Amino acid sequence: MTDQQEPAANRAGPAGLGANWGAWLFYGTLVVTLIFFWWLLIDSGGVSGHHG
Repeated sequence: MTDQQEPAANRAGPAGLGANWGAWLFYGTLVVTLIFFWWLLIDSGGVSGHHG
């Protein structure tokens, strides 16, 4: 056993090559959620129903 590495050396992959995809996923989900609620509450006329 001449090739020894630290156990945590390659868990996240090389730095700068997609190691921070979790942040992009979080912000993308946040933007989509905000757009959805904007559409649901503001653009569609709100939560109250339209009565006759």
